[in-house]
Amino acid sequence: VSDNSGALRFFDTRTGRENRPPFTDAMGYVPPVYSKDGALTLTIAAGDPPPGLQFLDSRTLRRIRLLRFDPRWQRSLLGAVTPFGLSPDGRTAFFTYDVTKVQDGPEFAAYLDVWDVLTGRLSTRPLGSNDVIGGRLLGDGSRLVTVTSTEVATWNTRTLRKLRSVHPHVRLGGYADVSPDGRTVAADLRAGGMGFVDAEGRVTRARTSKDHGPAFAFRFSPDGRLVATTHEDGTLNLWDPATGRLAETFLGHAGRAIGVDFSADGSALYGASLDGAIFEWGVGGDRGFGQRFTGRAQVAIYVLPTLQRRALFSAGSPLTGLAWSPDRSVLAVATLAGPVQLWRTTRRPRLLRKLVGLPDAQAVAFLPDGDLGATSATGELALWRADSGVLARKLALGSPARSIAVSPDGRRIA
Repeated sequence: VSDNSGALRFFDTRTGRENRPPFTDAMGYVPPVYSKDGALTLTIAAGDPPPGLQFLDSRTLRRIRLLRFDPRWQRSLLGAVTPFGLSPDGRTAFFTYDVTKVQDGPEFAAYLDVWDVLTGRLSTRPLGSNDVIGGRLLGDGSRLVTVTSTEVATWNTRTLRKLRSVHPHVRLGGYADVSPDGRTVAADLRAGGMGFVDAEGRVTRARTSKDHGPAFAFRFSPDGRLVATTHEDGTLNLWDPATGRLAETFLGHAGRAIGVDFSADGSALYGASLDGAIFEWGVGGDRGFGQRFTGRAQVAIYVLPTLQRRALFSAGSPLTGLAWSPDRSVLAVATLAGPVQLWRTTRRPRLLRKLVGLPDAQAVAFLPDGDLGATSATGELALWRADSGVLARKLALGSPARSIAVSPDGRRIA
């Protein structure tokens, strides 16, 4: 997984423990790709600009080979999504990208780079459509599917000839993944929601009673029968791409979920989040659907600068936010499931009250007069009278809110 500083970190899935120091010689913000046998790791090499894709020995993280980028890539400002990958036999690698004219501006020409890994030979060509959001090498690596906002195209990786293309009737956007057989694409829809595009370009919209917001990552299961997505509210969802129906929701993350992948046999699902945690869930088999994360979150209070622990208590579910009252006598605790809690933080912490009226609180902050504000993943702002716990005001913000700040005079909330 990548951490918030862009380093790659490695964990043993059997023990759940980090098993080597963070690796910083890569663009860790972009997930790496493993070879089929796991012996090689493919990443974007660190640099400004990055020089190319690099093969690492997965055991030692020693660089084995560098596949240099096309000079056009290194001279240009780029779009936000740059899919890359490796064929199962390890002989073909690809990289797709957009060229922009201004930082964070609209994305213009899109390009496809393909390398013969054994010789290092690079072939490149324009995709013919803009705004790259996904890509995957198929089968033995002889075919490649690219996804842009207006086109799903299949290419011959040796000749870079376009074999076929479909143009969905709606614009795609954000992020996408391609099924292992190349016949289905899961993607965000520019007009809102998510959808699944079949080989004829027909779009099946995702069907759910709850709006989880746009997906930040899509991942097909190894057999292509399920799609995992990550969301703003910290949930991971499993979908049936054939029907668009929601098969399962996994809870546990206390912040935006941004990474997801299946184990090689499809029996486990791994999620990473801005809360700094990695969770593993069982998919089918003996563990089956319905096994959700059920851990209890604890709050520890330390005295500075000695770091002596003064108090420890359980909030009952994963934490999303903490805030001290102006006089430091009360701690507000927001959790993933349940109302905001107010605690008296003596040596034996005591729960004073629960502030009802705002599910999925993501951040909390006290006002100078001691009242409390909180924002939620459902896009609401709530204000309570801290002395009585009465909900004084509730406002609709229109989109999920992850943070809150109060001006020193208490007259403005950001």
